[in-house]
Order: sequence, then structure tokens, then C-alpha cells
Amino acid sequence: MRTLTRKLLSLLLAFTMVCAMVPAAMAADEEGWSEWSKPECVSAGKQHTPGTAEIITEATCTETGTEQETCTVEGCGATRTRTIEKKEHNFSKYAGDKSGHWTVCANCGTRKPDSPTTPHDALKWDAEGNTHNQICSTCNAVVDSHAAAMAWDKTTVGSSGQHPATCTVSGCTIKGSEKCTATFWDPNKATTKNHVGTCECGAEVSEEHNFVNGVCSICDYKNKLPIAAVSIKNGNLTLDVDDDEDGVSLSYTLYSDTGKTDPTSATPDSVEWSSTNRNVAEVKNGRVYPYRVGETT
Repeated sequence: MRTLTRKLLSLLLAFTMVCAMVPAAMAADEEGWSEWSKPECVSAGKQHTPGTAEIITEATCTETGTEQETCTVEGCGATRTRTIEKKEHNFSKYAGDKSGHWTVCANCGTRKPDSPTTPHDALKWDAEGNTHNQICSTCNAVVDSHAAAMAWDKTTVGSSGQHPATCTVSGCTIKGSEKCTATFWDPNKATTKNHVGTCECGAEVSEEHNFVNGVCSICDYKNKLPIAAVSIKNGNLTLDVDDDEDGVSLSYTLYSDTGKTDPTSATPDSVEWSSTNRNVAEVKNGRVYPYRVGETT
């Protein structure tokens, strides 16, 4: 009888201990953490000390995330993880096509359940390269598009050297402007810096010269800047009568009364070139031509 009583008491004690452990296990499960990667810690009590949770994968509207805790006991390094629940959708945005638009999640683009397709509103026109698009201001969907068909009004002078234009496609409200271009450059109006002409719309156009060897490649204007001096860099030349019969160009810099000038913006033929012995060599437009053995300056 005593043996049976002892057995019953032992069984009752074991049952009591198990029952005491169940709430703690249930509490851990409710927190959602997985088992530690190492069952026991290196600490004296062998109990892990969790640190601050670190997000490994962010949760989104469509996917769960993951966070992780690491034991802070030195030399342990055990970890455990738990799942982060999906975020709620943020149905605050519109998406659409040519038929209309509807409400979607601003984060993932999921269409809101039972969201109806409503007609587009507040339509506007926008130019993208040579294409004109009609866009819904609510959802930014392209409702209509066509190739640009601009009609330039070259009889009306616009602002800042531009004449206006409008699209000829029915319903399109896009307007534009085109830079005035000269059809004729007036040599009498040219300055040392710019050539001046007239556009079809009547506006005066002024553009900077593009000098090549002192002559503008656009309007043929010759640089009239007076040359006061010439500095020759390779002044001491030794030429071969046979090998250099086509001449050798001098490397020089032209100077005006106000200082150094750009060699490409002054005409070399405005400089008077000479040789003390033209039978030996001659200089023409900055190029030396050898004729026979000898010296000259």
C-alpha cells in the first residue's frame, strides 16, 4: 500500500511539473520565435539572453518578413527568428488603361477588391518627343496619342526669337515655338562678333561668327581686326629644296592693338610677308617655299 502511495505521489509531482512548464512553452509559441540555433548557451545558467531584434527581410503587402534575435552572451552567437506579418494594403492610388481607372495599393499595385472602373477625368495633353499624349490627371494613363503635327506661324514674331506653333490634330491643345532662323545674312549688318539676318517671320536673327582662317564659314565675313604684330614660333627653319618644295607653314600668333588674337579669327593675308632674298626662299600667307641653297630672313 505504501509503495502504491509513493508511486501515486511521484506521478502527481511529475504531472504538476509538466503543467507548470506548459504556460511558459505556450507563451514562447505565442511570441512566434523559433528554437534557438544552439539549444544551450555558454553561460553558467545555460540560458540565452536575446538582444534587440534585427529585421532580415522587410514585410510587404504581398510577402511576410523575417526578424532575428542574437544571444548577447559573449562567445555564444546563437540566433532565433520569427515571421513578420504582411503589411496592410494602402489603397490610395489610381491605375488605369484607356477604358478608365480604379483604386490600387500605393505600395504593391494590387487592385482594391470591388473597386469599379470609372471614366477618366481632367484630361491633359503632354508632348513626349514627336508624340503628343492625352493623359488622365487622376491615374496618369495614356488615353490617346498621335504624332506631332505642328503648324509653325512664321508670320508672327514670338518672344525671345521664337515664332509660335500649334498642333493641327483635332482636340490637341499643345502649343510650341520654333527658334527663328535667318534665310539671308545681311553683310551690311555684320559685326566683328556676329552675323545678322532676317527670319521668315520678320524677326532679326544674330549669331556668332564661325571663323576659319579669318573668314566666317556661314556668312563669309572677313575679320577686319587690324594686325599690329606677328610672333613666329618656328622662325629658324632649315628646309630641303627637294623635299620641301610644297612649302612649310610657319607657326605664328597674330596680335592686334589690344593684344593677342585668335589665329583662326584673323586673316593671314592681312599680314605682309617678305623675304630678304626671294631667290633663296619666299613666304606666302605664312608658308615658306625654298627655291635654292642659301639663307634669307
